[in-house]
Amino acid sequence: MLAIHGRETTMPNIIGKHVTEASHMLSSRGLVLKVADHVYSDEPMNVVVRQTPTSGQLMKVSQQAHVVLSLGQRQLEVPLLEGSSLRVSRIELLRAGLQVGEVSNVTMPDAPVDQVVEQTPRPGAGAATPRVDVLVSGSPPGATQGAVTQTLLQDVEVLSAGQNFQKDAEGKPASVAVVNLLVTPQQAEMLSLAGNQTTIQLVLRNPLDHDITKTSGSAVVQLFHPGGPPLREPRPRSMGQTSAAPVRSMPAPPVAQAPVPRVVEVISGVKRTETQFEPRAEVRP
Repeated sequence: MLAIHGRETTMPNIIGKHVTEASHMLSSRGLVLKVADHVYSDEPMNVVVRQTPTSGQLMKVSQQAHVVLSLGQRQLEVPLLEGSSLRVSRIELLRAGLQVGEVSNVTMPDAPVDQVVEQTPRPGAGAATPRVDVLVSGSPPGATQGAVTQTLLQDVEVLSAGQNFQKDAEGKPASVAVVNLLVTPQQAEMLSLAGNQTTIQLVLRNPLDHDITKTSGSAVVQLFHPGGPPLREPRPRSMGQTSAAPVRSMPAPPVAQAPVPRVVEVISGVKRTETQFEPRAEVRP
Protein backbone atom coordinates (compact mmCIF):
# COMPACT_ATOMS: atom_id res chain seq x y z
CA MET A 1 0.00 0.00 0.00
CA LEU A 2 1.40 3.38 -1.00
CA ALA A 3 0.40 6.54 0.94
CA ILE A 4 1.01 9.91 -0.66
CA HIS A 5 1.28 12.84 1.75
CA GLY A 6 0.76 16.39 0.57
CA ARG A 7 3.12 19.18 1.36
CA GLU A 8 3.01 20.42 4.95
CA THR A 9 4.00 23.66 6.60
CA THR A 10 4.12 25.07 10.13
CA MET A 11 1.44 27.39 11.44
CA PRO A 12 3.04 30.75 12.40
CA ASN A 13 2.12 32.87 15.39
CA ILE A 14 -0.09 35.69 14.07
CA ILE A 15 -1.67 36.84 17.33
CA GLY A 16 -1.19 40.58 17.73
CA LYS A 17 -0.68 41.08 13.98
CA HIS A 18 -2.92 43.21 11.82
CA VAL A 19 -5.15 41.18 9.54
CA THR A 20 -3.24 42.38 6.45
CA GLU A 21 0.15 41.35 7.86
CA ALA A 22 -1.29 38.06 9.12
CA SER A 23 -2.71 37.27 5.69
CA HIS A 24 0.70 37.85 4.06
CA MET A 25 2.42 35.62 6.63
CA LEU A 26 -0.04 32.80 5.93
CA SER A 27 -0.03 33.15 2.16
CA SER A 28 3.78 32.99 2.12
CA ARG A 29 3.43 29.48 3.55
CA GLY A 30 0.59 28.46 1.28
CA LEU A 31 -2.13 28.90 3.94
CA VAL A 32 -5.41 30.78 3.67
CA LEU A 33 -6.70 33.22 6.32
CA LYS A 34 -10.35 32.78 7.31
CA VAL A 35 -12.04 35.30 9.65
CA ALA A 36 -14.18 33.33 12.08
CA ASP A 37 -15.44 36.07 14.39
CA HIS A 38 -15.00 39.61 15.75
CA VAL A 39 -14.83 40.48 19.45
CA TYR A 40 -14.27 43.58 21.56
CA SER A 41 -10.81 43.71 23.13
CA ASP A 42 -8.03 46.07 24.18
CA GLU A 43 -6.24 45.49 20.87
CA PRO A 44 -6.77 47.92 17.98
CA MET A 45 -9.36 47.13 15.37
CA ASN A 46 -8.62 44.28 12.91
CA VAL A 47 -5.81 42.84 15.03
CA VAL A 48 -5.75 39.07 15.47
CA VAL A 49 -6.64 38.09 19.07
CA ARG A 50 -7.11 34.32 18.59
CA GLN A 51 -6.03 31.78 15.99
CA THR A 52 -6.81 28.16 15.14
CA PRO A 53 -4.69 26.06 14.89
CA THR A 54 -2.15 27.35 17.37
CA SER A 55 1.35 28.28 16.31
CA GLY A 56 3.80 25.46 15.70
CA GLN A 57 1.29 22.89 14.45
CA LEU A 58 1.74 21.19 11.08
CA MET A 59 -0.81 22.09 8.40
CA LYS A 60 -1.30 21.07 4.84
CA VAL A 61 -0.66 23.65 2.16
CA SER A 62 -3.85 25.47 1.07
CA GLN A 63 -5.51 24.69 4.44
CA GLN A 64 -7.50 27.46 6.13
CA ALA A 65 -6.39 29.14 9.35
CA HIS A 66 -9.30 30.59 11.36
CA VAL A 67 -8.74 33.84 13.22
CA VAL A 68 -10.74 36.14 15.50
CA LEU A 69 -10.27 39.86 14.92
CA SER A 70 -10.57 42.68 17.41
CA LEU A 71 -13.27 45.32 17.22
CA GLY A 72 -11.31 47.56 19.57
CA GLN A 73 -12.59 48.73 22.91
CA ARG A 74 -16.32 48.87 23.20
CA GLN A 75 -17.52 52.46 23.44
CA LEU A 76 -21.08 52.74 24.69
CA GLU A 77 -23.29 55.78 24.27
CA VAL A 78 -25.63 56.72 27.08
CA PRO A 79 -29.23 57.03 25.80
CA LEU A 80 -31.71 59.75 26.79
CA LEU A 81 -33.69 58.57 29.81
CA GLU A 82 -35.15 61.79 31.20
CA GLY A 83 -38.90 61.86 30.81
CA SER A 84 -39.22 58.07 30.58
CA SER A 85 -40.39 55.72 33.30
CA LEU A 86 -37.91 53.64 35.27
CA ARG A 87 -39.10 50.47 33.55
CA VAL A 88 -38.60 51.92 30.06
CA SER A 89 -35.20 53.30 31.11
CA ARG A 90 -34.04 49.83 32.18
CA ILE A 91 -35.03 48.43 28.79
CA GLU A 92 -33.25 51.21 26.89
CA LEU A 93 -30.10 50.73 28.92
CA LEU A 94 -30.12 46.96 28.32
CA ARG A 95 -30.38 47.60 24.58
CA ALA A 96 -27.32 49.85 24.82
CA GLY A 97 -25.38 47.28 26.84
CA LEU A 98 -25.77 49.18 30.13
CA GLN A 99 -27.68 48.77 33.36
CA VAL A 100 -29.29 51.07 35.88
CA GLY A 101 -26.95 52.15 38.64
CA GLU A 102 -28.02 53.93 41.83
CA VAL A 103 -31.58 55.25 41.88
CA SER A 104 -32.54 58.20 44.12
CA ASN A 105 -36.16 59.19 44.76
CA VAL A 106 -37.31 62.81 45.09
CA THR A 107 -40.78 64.29 45.48
CA MET A 108 -41.80 66.59 42.61
CA PRO A 109 -45.45 67.63 42.36
CA ASP A 110 -45.26 68.38 38.62
CA ALA A 111 -43.68 65.05 37.60
CA PRO A 112 -45.47 61.69 37.37
CA VAL A 113 -44.52 58.94 39.78
CA ASP A 114 -41.59 56.72 38.68
CA GLN A 115 -40.45 59.17 35.99
CA VAL A 116 -36.76 59.88 35.43
CA VAL A 117 -36.17 63.62 35.94
CA GLU A 118 -32.35 63.67 35.83
CA GLN A 119 -29.62 61.24 34.83
CA THR A 120 -25.85 60.90 35.24
CA PRO A 121 -23.93 60.63 32.96
CA ARG A 122 -25.67 62.92 30.55
CA PRO A 123 -27.26 61.62 27.32
CA GLY A 124 -24.82 61.08 24.46
CA ALA A 125 -21.80 60.77 26.72
CA GLY A 126 -19.37 58.01 25.92
CA ALA A 127 -19.22 55.17 28.41
CA ALA A 128 -16.08 53.08 28.06
CA THR A 129 -16.23 49.53 29.27
CA PRO A 130 -15.11 49.53 32.93
CA ARG A 131 -12.44 47.12 34.09
CA VAL A 132 -11.70 45.86 37.59
CA ASP A 133 -9.14 43.93 39.63
CA VAL A 134 -10.45 41.03 41.71
CA LEU A 135 -9.05 40.82 45.26
CA VAL A 136 -9.60 37.92 47.67
CA SER A 137 -9.11 38.00 51.46
CA GLY A 138 -8.82 34.98 53.72
CA SER A 139 -6.53 32.78 55.78
CA PRO A 140 -4.40 30.43 53.66
CA PRO A 141 -4.09 26.86 54.96
CA GLY A 142 -1.25 26.56 57.45
CA ALA A 143 -0.66 30.30 57.56
CA THR A 144 0.32 31.89 60.87
CA GLN A 145 0.31 35.58 59.92
CA GLY A 146 -3.49 35.94 59.97
CA ALA A 147 -5.67 37.12 57.10
CA VAL A 148 -4.04 37.77 53.73
CA THR A 149 -5.32 39.82 50.78
CA GLN A 150 -4.15 38.74 47.32
CA THR A 151 -4.93 40.02 43.82
CA LEU A 152 -6.57 37.08 42.06
CA LEU A 153 -7.40 38.59 38.64
CA GLN A 154 -6.34 41.84 36.99
CA ASP A 155 -7.82 44.06 34.29
CA VAL A 156 -11.08 42.13 33.95
CA GLU A 157 -13.82 43.58 31.74
CA VAL A 158 -17.17 44.33 33.38
CA LEU A 159 -20.06 43.26 31.19
CA SER A 160 -22.85 44.64 33.35
CA ALA A 161 -23.55 45.85 36.87
CA GLY A 162 -26.82 46.29 38.69
CA GLN A 163 -28.84 45.31 41.73
CA ASN A 164 -30.86 42.29 42.70
CA PHE A 165 -32.98 41.24 45.67
CA GLN A 166 -32.10 38.24 47.82
CA LYS A 167 -33.28 36.99 51.19
CA ASP A 168 -31.10 37.83 54.16
CA ALA A 169 -30.53 35.68 57.27
CA GLU A 170 -33.97 36.66 58.60
CA GLY A 171 -35.70 35.84 55.33
CA LYS A 172 -36.33 39.48 54.43
CA PRO A 173 -35.58 40.82 50.92
CA ALA A 174 -32.31 42.72 50.73
CA SER A 175 -30.78 44.61 47.82
CA VAL A 176 -27.42 43.22 46.69
CA ALA A 177 -25.04 44.34 43.97
CA VAL A 178 -24.65 42.08 40.93
CA VAL A 179 -21.61 42.38 38.63
CA ASN A 180 -21.05 40.24 35.54
CA LEU A 181 -17.42 39.82 34.46
CA LEU A 182 -15.95 38.59 31.19
CA VAL A 183 -13.65 35.72 32.22
CA THR A 184 -12.29 32.49 30.84
CA PRO A 185 -13.53 29.08 32.09
CA GLN A 186 -10.44 28.68 34.28
CA GLN A 187 -10.92 32.15 35.76
CA ALA A 188 -14.59 31.32 36.40
CA GLU A 189 -13.52 28.25 38.41
CA MET A 190 -11.17 30.38 40.50
CA LEU A 191 -13.89 32.96 41.15
CA SER A 192 -16.37 30.28 42.17
CA LEU A 193 -13.91 28.76 44.63
CA ALA A 194 -12.95 32.18 45.99
CA GLY A 195 -16.60 33.10 46.47
CA ASN A 196 -17.17 30.03 48.64
CA GLN A 197 -13.93 30.09 50.65
CA THR A 198 -12.89 33.75 50.88
CA THR A 199 -14.19 37.31 50.61
CA ILE A 200 -14.14 38.89 47.14
CA GLN A 201 -13.71 42.59 46.48
CA LEU A 202 -13.75 44.38 43.12
CA VAL A 203 -11.50 47.41 42.67
CA LEU A 204 -12.18 49.75 39.75
CA ARG A 205 -9.17 50.05 37.48
CA ASN A 206 -7.75 53.04 35.64
CA PRO A 207 -9.11 52.71 32.07
CA LEU A 208 -5.69 53.68 30.69
CA ASP A 209 -3.78 51.13 32.77
CA HIS A 210 -3.70 47.59 31.37
CA ASP A 211 -0.41 46.42 32.88
CA ILE A 212 -0.41 43.13 34.77
CA THR A 213 1.61 43.42 37.98
CA LYS A 214 2.77 40.45 40.04
CA THR A 215 2.05 41.02 43.73
CA SER A 216 2.96 38.95 46.78
CA GLY A 217 -0.15 39.84 48.78
CA SER A 218 -0.50 41.77 52.03
CA ALA A 219 -0.86 40.36 55.54
CA VAL A 220 -2.41 41.93 58.63
CA VAL A 221 0.97 42.19 60.34
CA GLN A 222 2.18 44.51 57.57
CA LEU A 223 -0.50 47.06 58.49
CA PHE A 224 1.19 47.63 61.84
CA HIS A 225 4.78 47.22 60.61
CA PRO A 226 4.88 48.72 57.10
CA GLY A 227 8.09 48.09 55.25
CA GLY A 228 9.54 45.97 58.02
CA PRO A 229 9.87 42.23 58.52
CA PRO A 230 6.86 40.42 59.95
CA LEU A 231 6.72 39.79 63.63
CA ARG A 232 8.22 36.52 64.80
CA GLU A 233 6.01 34.30 66.82
CA PRO A 234 7.27 33.22 70.26
CA ARG A 235 8.99 29.84 70.23
CA PRO A 236 6.76 27.22 71.88
CA ARG A 237 7.99 25.86 75.19
CA SER A 238 8.59 22.11 75.31
CA MET A 239 6.80 19.90 77.83
CA GLY A 240 8.55 19.58 81.15
CA GLN A 241 10.61 22.69 80.65
CA THR A 242 10.58 24.89 83.75
CA SER A 243 11.81 28.38 84.12
CA ALA A 244 14.42 29.06 86.78
CA ALA A 245 13.57 31.51 89.51
CA PRO A 246 15.61 34.69 89.51
CA VAL A 247 18.65 34.54 91.82
CA ARG A 248 19.29 37.52 94.04
CA SER A 249 22.87 38.18 95.04
CA MET A 250 23.55 38.94 98.69
CA PRO A 251 25.39 42.14 99.40
CA ALA A 252 29.05 41.73 100.31
CA PRO A 253 29.79 42.03 104.02
CA PRO A 254 31.35 45.32 105.02
CA VAL A 255 35.13 45.33 105.27
CA ALA A 256 36.30 45.75 108.83
CA GLN A 257 38.42 48.85 109.25
CA ALA A 258 41.52 48.85 111.35
CA PRO A 259 41.06 50.62 114.68
CA VAL A 260 42.44 54.15 114.82
CA PRO A 261 44.96 54.63 117.66
CA ARG A 262 44.28 57.34 120.24
CA VAL A 263 46.86 60.09 120.77
CA VAL A 264 47.16 62.08 124.01
CA GLU A 265 49.12 65.32 123.87
CA VAL A 266 50.89 66.33 127.12
CA ILE A 267 52.24 69.92 127.58
CA SER A 268 54.55 70.60 130.49
CA GLY A 269 55.89 74.16 130.46
CA VAL A 270 57.61 74.58 127.16
CA LYS A 271 57.90 70.84 126.66
CA ARG A 272 55.33 69.09 124.48
CA THR A 273 54.98 65.33 124.21
CA GLU A 274 52.48 62.94 122.62
CA THR A 275 51.55 59.54 123.95
CA GLN A 276 49.76 56.97 121.70
CA PHE A 277 47.35 54.39 123.11
CA GLU A 278 46.04 51.39 121.14
CA PRO A 279 42.26 51.02 121.53
CA ARG A 280 41.09 47.87 123.23
CA ALA A 281 38.52 45.66 121.57
CA GLU A 282 35.01 46.03 122.93
CA VAL A 283 33.54 42.97 124.44
CA ARG A 284 29.77 42.73 124.29
CA PRO A 285 27.78 40.26 126.31
